[in-house]
Amino acid sequence: MTLVDSKPNKQYIITAIDNVSYDLQQRFYAMGLYEGSVVTLQHVSLAKDTYSFNIQGSHVALRKSEAKLVVIQEQELDSNMS
Repeated sequence: MTLVDSKPNKQYIITAIDNVSYDLQQRFYAMGLYEGSVVTLQHVSLAKDTYSFNIQGSHVALRKSEAKLVVIQEQELDSNMS
């Protein structure tokens, strides 16, 4: 599952970033996109080519081609929380 597959207002954890150049990897890191980061889809453009995410408190927009490179899994709720 990648960021493109995410649903609005659900939290996901980044588990991997696939096949990116060094420059793109550094750009992702600067935006807070790295393994273990928590992301939430906020908005998708009408043409579905731009995605807006909340990444640990920051709003970040990604092209669809970039969002497809970020592998995620749905964040499990802690069963100890009440």
